[in-house]
Amino acid sequence: MPDSYRILLHPSAAEDKIKDRLLEIQNSLVDFTVRKSPEICIAEFETGKKTGKKELKGAIESFFSDYNLIACEISGFGYSGRNNFFTVSFPVTFTKDRVGGESAFQIHLTEKSEGFLSADISGAENLKVTKSPCIPVAEGLNKKEFLKIWKHTGGKVNLINEILLRSLWKNGRRPEYKIRNFCFGFDVLRIAVEKNGKKYLEYDLTSKSWIKYPGPSGWSDTLKNYRRIKRYELKSPDSGKSPAKWLIGDLHIGHYEMISKTARPFDPKNPSEMDKVLTENWNLVVKPKDEVFFLGDLTYNKNPESVEGLLTKLNGKIVFIRGNHDISVKDAENSVKYSYNGYNFLMIHSPGHAPEDYDGWIIHGHTHNSRMCEYPFINFKSRTINVSCEVISYRPVLFDDIISIISHPEKYPEKIMSYDSICEILGE
Repeated sequence: MPDSYRILLHPSAAEDKIKDRLLEIQNSLVDFTVRKSPEICIAEFETGKKTGKKELKGAIESFFSDYNLIACEISGFGYSGRNNFFTVSFPVTFTKDRVGGESAFQIHLTEKSEGFLSADISGAENLKVTKSPCIPVAEGLNKKEFLKIWKHTGGKVNLINEILLRSLWKNGRRPEYKIRNFCFGFDVLRIAVEKNGKKYLEYDLTSKSWIKYPGPSGWSDTLKNYRRIKRYELKSPDSGKSPAKWLIGDLHIGHYEMISKTARPFDPKNPSEMDKVLTENWNLVVKPKDEVFFLGDLTYNKNPESVEGLLTKLNGKIVFIRGNHDISVKDAENSVKYSYNGYNFLMIHSPGHAPEDYDGWIIHGHTHNSRMCEYPFINFKSRTINVSCEVISYRPVLFDDIISIISHPEKYPEKIMSYDSICEILGE
């Protein structure tokens, strides 16, 4: 029997967040089996002879030599069908990252993968390279099953198909609720190799090293390397002018569930590291005479003395807009109207609490990176600006940078998913 292999991209810090969304879909579609694995298969093959680990490792190292991370983006659901069976998935787009090299990973995958596998792995056969990378949600669906999921993930259903759906519902349960769309950006930091259905090898892109089995997972070092590559963990003070104006929200100091819930790149086994990095990042960019507009949810700690002690450790004059976790914060505002460089802004923790008829820009937090289809970093159409720390690289963002962006909408897409995605344009 030949050995079968799959090469998988591990979603790394985003693993738990994607699993949580898959679980949410499963809880809605109780009659279906939703996949639980968030890994992305990019290639699979068989070997007619016993392939050594050294040979396989050399091939992986060579193919991924130019990448210390692979930037990915999910934008909604994907649907495909073959031989009257259908699949629902999260399509994954490989995006160009300012750290990840000049060539797009998708081009690299398409043009080089077949050659690298056949040349570097002796006996590789039945090679399949993924042309449309995705995270499968549900597979092997018949037409009625597919239509049911299609409708409840936002697809439009004609009259005939609606009749089919109603006949299906007679023999099954209706979805518990409409499934939310899913837009999310994340970075792959590790490559996994699966052999005969079981994990076999794992390669760390950030350190260009192999993870030893059995042994520690090494995620703490991987995530630390990643934070430094992406400048999510700063090491030197900002050299910009002072006084300056800054924006940030949703630090959630001491709220360690946020690591998995919002895919923060910190080791859950050492959660206090998150608090340390977030406060140090703040103080490395904000100078004592600067002004910071904080959009709420500083900490999960409800003790007034602890909250006050935390605020005294943060640089700058802080204008505090109250969030839903800030009941112990004194002198906080529910919202702030502010005019700056010819633009009017409403600063409010939750964008859902803003007046519907407000005609300026809304700066908010609250949504983190959980509703990115609607509330990305900047949405030109709805004129919203999301400054939750996960969306702005875990450090305050300059108000002047916001002005530079919204002053030139012709340079940007209608939705800018994150601050990190345009740092290169701004000269960071």
